[in-house]
Amino acid sequence: MSHRFANHAFIEVYYHIKTEMEHIVIEEQSKTSNAKDIIIAAYRGLLGRDPDKNGMSSYLELLKKNSISYEELIRQISTSDEFKTIHGYIHTYGSSRREAMDVFRQFRKYEGPGRAGFVTNFLGCVSNVNHVGLASHSGLVESFPFPGNFHGAALEWIAVLRSVLDARERFSMIELGAGWAPWSAIGYAAAKQKGLSAHVTPIEGDRGHIDYIHHSFRENSIPDSDADVIHGVIGVEDGVARFPRAAQAGHVYGAAAAFSGEGNDGDAFGTFVRHHGGLVAEIEEVTCYSLATILNGKGTIDLIHCDIQGAEGDLFEHHIDVVTKQVKRVFIGTHSADLDRRLISLFPKHGWVCEGIVAAKTRDDPHGDPMLAADGDQVWRNPAFF
Repeated sequence: MSHRFANHAFIEVYYHIKTEMEHIVIEEQSKTSNAKDIIIAAYRGLLGRDPDKNGMSSYLELLKKNSISYEELIRQISTSDEFKTIHGYIHTYGSSRREAMDVFRQFRKYEGPGRAGFVTNFLGCVSNVNHVGLASHSGLVESFPFPGNFHGAALEWIAVLRSVLDARERFSMIELGAGWAPWSAIGYAAAKQKGLSAHVTPIEGDRGHIDYIHHSFRENSIPDSDADVIHGVIGVEDGVARFPRAAQAGHVYGAAAAFSGEGNDGDAFGTFVRHHGGLVAEIEEVTCYSLATILNGKGTIDLIHCDIQGAEGDLFEHHIDVVTKQVKRVFIGTHSADLDRRLISLFPKHGWVCEGIVAAKTRDDPHGDPMLAADGDQVWRNPAFF
């Protein structure tokens, strides 16, 4: 049985924060069977406050009767008006509806049934629900992704699809920090719709996610000859980096690498391990590839999609010359206000034009320290190719 949402609320902000809270609940469950403690953790993490008396009593009663699961508890809180007001994501799509729909409608919309165990997007690409923590959405068929879909906002979709529309004969894409490589699958499917040959190169540091990529590509009919799946991380120079391997790959996304000389408690790697240590199986040494190495011999690239958890500033500052020579468009997920400013300063100096931008959002954690609430989005077009 298929289920259809029209522009449903599971955009990127919700997905990342929901996943973060699932990690917290898993950790709380491992320490206590006290439902009250778990409800408090969910309220503090999602709403920044303790539960009110009515909320506490209501959820305690529902959990006692097994009327809701802990996942449903998180879903209800994170789709509430209070959550939306706090995080403001319903007002920051990065594009107008008209702009988005003008792009989306240039592609054939999937009108078939849903598949058990998968979410199907409007292009017909599927994501395994067990790989992305959405078991309750098995069989879902999404509508057009405005304001977004479960893993990305409209601006991110527009960047990928415009890159396909601007391609000539062959579409080539690199996905840095790929996770299960949803954007590679989307780019590939869109290119095939337009009669293009296509090649995708996802790069991912977690071995479990690499397995998910291979599974996704099989399910989405992407042959090995059209993909170069790379286990490793991207960095300023070739070498070795440390990377936290998830104990359960479907529960952990957003891990950061530690490069040579890094790894203290204050950087992205240290912060991730500190907050998610209970979900990390081990710290692995993985190959670190420079962007110059990845681009070498690949010719013109239609799109680099980059989501590398705070390393994006150093990466593009170091490689801006080779990127400008070879790449037509870049999408970057940003992870702090400082990184937003650095990239906004960098790309125009080298002739790039901004096609869309949404600032990274932060909020105070319970200790008063800033923490990332939602990635920023930046899309840059290289006029040298147009």
